[in-house]
This record gives sequence, C-alpha cells and structure tokens, in this order.
Amino acid sequence: YKFSSFCIFHEHKLEEVSPSIYTVTRGENMLIAIYFLGMIVMILIRIPYSKQTKSNTIVKSRKSILETTLLTIMTIGSSLIPLVYAFTNWLDFANLIVPHWIPVIGTVLSVFALCLFWRSHADLGRNWSHTLEIREGHTLITEGIYRHIRHPMYASALLWGIAQMLILPNWFVGLAPFLSILILYLFRVKHEEKMMIDQFGEEYRRYKEKTGGILPKMKHL
Repeated sequence: YKFSSFCIFHEHKLEEVSPSIYTVTRGENMLIAIYFLGMIVMILIRIPYSKQTKSNTIVKSRKSILETTLLTIMTIGSSLIPLVYAFTNWLDFANLIVPHWIPVIGTVLSVFALCLFWRSHADLGRNWSHTLEIREGHTLITEGIYRHIRHPMYASALLWGIAQMLILPNWFVGLAPFLSILILYLFRVKHEEKMMIDQFGEEYRRYKEKTGGILPKMKHL
C-alpha cells in the first residue's frame, strides 16, 4: 500500500521517464504525507476556537438536512477519498505523471491557504461556528481580513483545494477536495448571508456592498 511507509517508495521501471518527472510510484508517499499534514494543521488551528465556541450559548440555529448533506460531501471529498487513495490501489486508474515542480507549487499554495485559514479564525474569534448558528454575544466582524472579503475561510479552503490538485498525482483524488469544498460554498453561502442579514440587518447589507465574497472588490485592492 502507498502509505505503508513514508520512507519506502514503490520502485517501478522508470528508464524511459525524464528524471524531472515524478510518477505516482516515485515520491507519492511524500505527497500524500504533505496532503494529510495540511489536514492536521487545519484541525490544530481550529481546536482552540472550537473550545471557545462551545462555551457560547446557541441563540439561533439554521442547521438543516441540506447543510448536513453538504458537510458530509465535503468530508468524503477531502478526507475519505484521499484515505482510500493512501491505503489502497482502488483509485490508481486516475494516476498521473507530472513535472516535479507542480507539487512544489501546490505545497507553496497550501502554505498560503493555511495562513489565510488561521488568519480567518484569529480575526473571527468566538464568533466562529462550524454550522449555521448565531451564538450569544455574536458580533459582526469587519476588521482584519474581513475588511476585504466576507468569507475568507471559504477562500482559504478553496485555495487549499486547488493546492491539492497540484500536490496529489491523481486527477480523481486531486479534484475531490476542491469540488466538495466548492459545492459546500455554492450551496451554503446564500443561507449563511441570509442568516447574517436577519441578525444584523442594514449593517450587514452595508458591509456586503463594500466587500467581496471570496475575492476583494477591485476598488479595495
């Protein structure tokens, strides 16, 4: 199996492959390790904010079957499918041969994504929740990264998903995290913004006019 050891890579015949090319059988364990390292860092970033959130009483909840379904899809795409790829050969039909510099670019993008992910949580503080909830003392954050975009966590997750397409040498496994996160964003964000408008009214509408969703508005660049 691919993940049997981070230090032992599969060795197939590579005489006809350029030395500047990685195949899925050379260095794949390292690339899978980079992917799961990013996942672990995300979890570690969230732990202190999850503890803060749990201490706040839920005032309003918009949790629905749709949201549960979307979160399940994201979990399958970003965790289950990569795990299947790491420990079995079931998805090897989609393996790719890629230049060695592509995973390097992906790793750099992943670092940027994790930095943005951390910054988003740091600026949001106790207002963060993994589901659509309003908690006691909830405030509208418009400073820090939120001064420029309303949904930096989605932006960081999508950037991280793009990075994984470059890191993982398998088109199916590489696409799965990005597509699952994109589906979550497209179907969830309108409900999230409606919840914010219901809670903060005109204040949020004015904030929405000044900022972009996952990219800054041009006039604010």
